[in-house]
Amino acid sequence: MKYQKQFLVQVCSIVLLAVFLAGCGKKAPASIDPKKTEWLDYSDVRTGYALKYPATYNIEPKGSGEIAVIGADKRVAYRVCYVDYETAKKRGLWVLTEPVATEYISGGRISHKYVYDYGNKLNYARTVAYVIEREGKMLALEFRLDSRNGEGILDPGQEEVLKSFIIL
Repeated sequence: MKYQKQFLVQVCSIVLLAVFLAGCGKKAPASIDPKKTEWLDYSDVRTGYALKYPATYNIEPKGSGEIAVIGADKRVAYRVCYVDYETAKKRGLWVLTEPVATEYISGGRISHKYVYDYGNKLNYARTVAYVIEREGKMLALEFRLDSRNGEGILDPGQEEVLKSFIIL
């Protein structure tokens, strides 16, 4: 009987640990089919960018040219950041990691691609950021990914947003 209780306690501990760890990384917003989606335009002339977003999503202005694009499931799907190095560092953004690639976006502009975990060790969001240096700051388009997406691969809907991102 004593060994059965010990075994039961161990099994319960393992199950609880597995449930706890499964919730650590945030889930990515649901993928959308770009061909079956109605797209709206958003632009910020002060900061100097424009992009498209799904009509079922909402834009939340964050100030200083920054926005969060909230998916139909009420989670951040992507965002635009416009920050200096020190602010990016304080907020735990991409500057704390090395870029994984250099890619041309927005009509041939050079961007640095970063894949990183935004947040803390227990509650983080896998994120890919495309960062363009601009007027002494960094303009970044960031996408939330599934926590297991270590390569930073965008889904077709995210690819559509990236293609639409232009510098004015």
